[in-house]
Amino acid sequence: MRSGSTDPAMKKARAALMIYLALIFPLSAVLPPWVSFENGPVENAQAIILAAFGVMCVFFFKHGASAVRRMWLPSAGIFFILTARELSWGRVFFTEGYSPETGPIIIASSKMPYYTEIHAAVGVVLLLCLYGFVRYVPWKRVLKEIPLPLPEILLLAVCVTLATLGDHGSMFGHTIRDQQVEELSELLMYLTLGHTALYYYRRLNALYEK
Repeated sequence: MRSGSTDPAMKKARAALMIYLALIFPLSAVLPPWVSFENGPVENAQAIILAAFGVMCVFFFKHGASAVRRMWLPSAGIFFILTARELSWGRVFFTEGYSPETGPIIIASSKMPYYTEIHAAVGVVLLLCLYGFVRYVPWKRVLKEIPLPLPEILLLAVCVTLATLGDHGSMFGHTIRDQQVEELSELLMYLTLGHTALYYYRRLNALYEK
């Protein structure tokens, strides 16, 4: 099975993602600390982008090939769950103060209103999304007839690795630069997920409209 896409626009988008990856470490060295703070520009961009990709998947559901359109609703659900996760399930809207070193101080999970109910609802929605993937994704055709996007898969693996290392302070000794790498890597990961969703949307439409 060959990998990748012959679509020029998708190739350009992939190249842009790779350029972003190459810039993560240089940017982490020069960006001011507040850029990666809680409720800062990078985290806000993550939430906005994830929500936008959720809306994009709803568009795919409404306008995609009829044979596979239902798979895009659980896809949208996953993006919306990730959006809620980036908002710490709503905790970002409840701050207790501000630290010059770390930014806004958000409340603990135990102090979050309806904390248990929110997590229960997220669990139910996640199970429904997983069921939708199993039920509505045409797995045989996806695996046999659509080229595997190996560059995107590798890029996601690199992003997860960098974000994990940054979260644990394993690269720069628990400095703000670790946090910069973590947040920039997470943003790239979300952009790559959206790019991959678009890739499969185009491929599936071409496959079922033959």
